[in-house]
Amino acid sequence: MGVKMFSTITSRSVASALTLALGASLTVVPAANAVEAPAELPMACNLKIVGKDVDEKAGIYDFANNADTYAYRSQAFKDEAFKLSIPVSAPEGVKSGEKFDYVLKSTSLKFPARLSSPIRLKNTSQINLWIDLPETASVQEVITGNANPAVKVELTSDYRRLHITAAQDAADVTTWGDSNDDGEWVAGGLAASPKDNNFHEVVLPEITLKMTATGGAGEKIQPTVRDTNPEDFSPESFFQLYSDVVWPGFFSNSEGPSLARCSLSTASVAQTKPFLSIPITEGVAVSRHTISTKVRVTDHAGNPLEAGTPITLNVNGKEQPFEVGADGYISFSAELIPEETREYTVFFPDNDQHAVTFTLQGGTANSESIHSELLKKKEPQRYEVPVKVRVASPAGEALPVGSELSIDVDGKVSKFAVIEGSFITFPVQVIEGQAKELKVAFADSPESAITVTVAGKEHIKPFIADDALVQAPVSSPSPSAAPEPPQTSTPAPSPEPTVTPSPSPEPPAEVPDPTPKPTPPGTSSGSQSQVDMADPKVWASILGVSITVPLLLALIKWDLDILGIKLPEIILHLPLPGPLKLQIF
Repeated sequence: MGVKMFSTITSRSVASALTLALGASLTVVPAANAVEAPAELPMACNLKIVGKDVDEKAGIYDFANNADTYAYRSQAFKDEAFKLSIPVSAPEGVKSGEKFDYVLKSTSLKFPARLSSPIRLKNTSQINLWIDLPETASVQEVITGNANPAVKVELTSDYRRLHITAAQDAADVTTWGDSNDDGEWVAGGLAASPKDNNFHEVVLPEITLKMTATGGAGEKIQPTVRDTNPEDFSPESFFQLYSDVVWPGFFSNSEGPSLARCSLSTASVAQTKPFLSIPITEGVAVSRHTISTKVRVTDHAGNPLEAGTPITLNVNGKEQPFEVGADGYISFSAELIPEETREYTVFFPDNDQHAVTFTLQGGTANSESIHSELLKKKEPQRYEVPVKVRVASPAGEALPVGSELSIDVDGKVSKFAVIEGSFITFPVQVIEGQAKELKVAFADSPESAITVTVAGKEHIKPFIADDALVQAPVSSPSPSAAPEPPQTSTPAPSPEPTVTPSPSPEPPAEVPDPTPKPTPPGTSSGSQSQVDMADPKVWASILGVSITVPLLLALIKWDLDILGIKLPEIILHLPLPGPLKLQIF
């Protein structure tokens, strides 16, 4: 999760983007009323290193373990490693509504160059420090001294954090992942200077916060640092830095990038001294109200953007994501005390010539206004992209250079000559950020069509289509049918006289012989098959049936007698000379 930066003030001569115009009744606490005390912040830093065999060298380095963890040439430095010490000057107390200065004195931050793992930090850069500002006061102006012009001090978008980073080339380390998979860990930004190969040091300038007490009597004004767990390697950690790390290998030293994210050391509570706290001695808390302004966003021609469209805008020098509302507007709002003002300068990142500037001013109630100016997108540029399409024969072979082809490009047929490599080429007009889709085919074979998609600004060089345009096979003519022999007309024969024959006498009907014919021995009168009664198997079958059937019937009769049911007489037709009548029951 990244931190969106909002307003930057680097010297007294630069007007603050946030100005408070309070009434004459408000007073300023005199400087003579100020007290001084240092903020001591011992840290526990989670150091992640990218490289081979670094598991034992990466991990959490805690100020509480300085005596055992770090190897220094200077013993005195052990008490300073991984600890931020920032002198603070502020008034003893303020009344609600009073203006006052909260001053962070110029100081030197030091980081160890050697760890007892042992690893060596070749350099230290991308230094970032965040300080959370209290809810009980508002910041009207930030003034930095000139001790280190490489340092930039800015307020985050919600005006609740003070960010100390580089004046140039600062990376947003809060967006870096925890494994450098995308290679985003790079040196740059605010760098520390090596001192005697023992530690790295960076000097912070004096920072004056022009503030107004907004809390009520009994509340306090006290900056803090974000409470995170070093185990989580959180992008919200209040102190983060990059370093190129060197560690010994089996044959030679190894080197890799590292990222440290630091939290307060929970094992060093006794050594922790928080930022100076200012009590609010009297008065009622100043009321805050939500003040908002809506700005309409359009395309270059003034046409409203579709609701829900995601856009990126530069707000007071920092890019922020927005989504177009249902009414075509985006809204800017702030919680302000009466008479407090905030100025906004907003534009599309690629169209800073058409910026919109407006001011939110606190009042006695919530309010919303509509800004009169339109926030327009930049007119998209048009590009002419040369498109090359490979053409081939039905067999996929290259066509001769100079061959003339009739090609249909998006519905328009034109003549094209084949160039080297079996290509045809034609220009396409595309709009920046948009894709144009074309249908290309041989004019005489629409089925050969391919789709070519060209995107604006992504293909300024000749764009070569992925698919080839292949000619359709030429169909061969079907063979002619054999000619039929010529037909010769033959005169029809003369009709012969028709002779009707006399009917022949029908033969007398056959009378069946009533004499019964004897049935051959061994043959049943109702069967078409012959049974050899001389075969012992036949008699064995007859004997088996004669024994088995009566037994089964006896069992059935026994059951039927129990139930009181009587059966009729049963006649069995067996392969015998005649039917066998059995009186079973």
